[in-house]
Amino acid sequence: MMYRTIGRLALVCLILLGGIAEASDPVAVTSCGQVVDGDGFLAADLDCSAYGPTAIQMDGNGTLDLGGFTLSAGVTNGIACFGRCTIINGTVEGAGQYGIKGFGNLVVNNLTVRGCDRGVNARRLEVTLLNSVDNRFGVEALKKVTVTDSSFVGNWKAVFGARSAKLLGTTISAASTEDGSRGVNTHRRAIVVDSTIGGVKYAVTATRAKIDNSAIVDNGWGVWADAIKLIDTSVSGNGISPLCSSSCADLTSTAKPRLRNSTCGTSYDLNPGGTNWGVCALD
Repeated sequence: MMYRTIGRLALVCLILLGGIAEASDPVAVTSCGQVVDGDGFLAADLDCSAYGPTAIQMDGNGTLDLGGFTLSAGVTNGIACFGRCTIINGTVEGAGQYGIKGFGNLVVNNLTVRGCDRGVNARRLEVTLLNSVDNRFGVEALKKVTVTDSSFVGNWKAVFGARSAKLLGTTISAASTEDGSRGVNTHRRAIVVDSTIGGVKYAVTATRAKIDNSAIVDNGWGVWADAIKLIDTSVSGNGISPLCSSSCADLTSTAKPRLRNSTCGTSYDLNPGGTNWGVCALD
């Protein structure tokens, strides 16, 4: 009863002092270099291609709704966020550095990011319904990245997460002509589910890779990891693709790959003196 009484008294005090603060309304973004503290929205297409610094800066936590409009960036960044940000519903194009740069955790949803040096970059990154086109780097996370229901076309390196990279219902295809292109790349664990990767030099590179109900087809190398597990998956045409330079294979690993209801054409044993693992059709 005492706690209830104290709570009621505190509420009365707040009311007497002017009430409880309400969240501020989203701010319209109408000019290049505008700083947003909280939520904002793009009021129309915004051309900052001739503007040097970051086009839109978000100083705190918030959501920026592009409203279906296009932000054309200049020689540096399209959007920079210094808090926990969500960027939704529109297009960011032409950034000389980062299309969207998050210095903390970042969520992007229903976006097209195209023609940037680095498309989307953050500490931790959640991506849904992204169309990443002709960026040198598609999405990058210093820790973990999860990509869902997205498409990557013409990126040199499509998806990178230093600690882990998860691909769900996503297509990666037609990498740039620059050598060394990669589909999914992580220093630790890669998980690929309901996805297709084709036309890159290295489709999946990781320490541990789990591929489920997916197709890894016609890349230079298919899956390259210490440990590989395939479930309901086809990995084929990688070792004979024109993207292959030498010693390519569908599966390349230091431990025998585990396959469940899956197929592959060729495998390669990375251990000294190794040849193949005897798990693929052409081994």
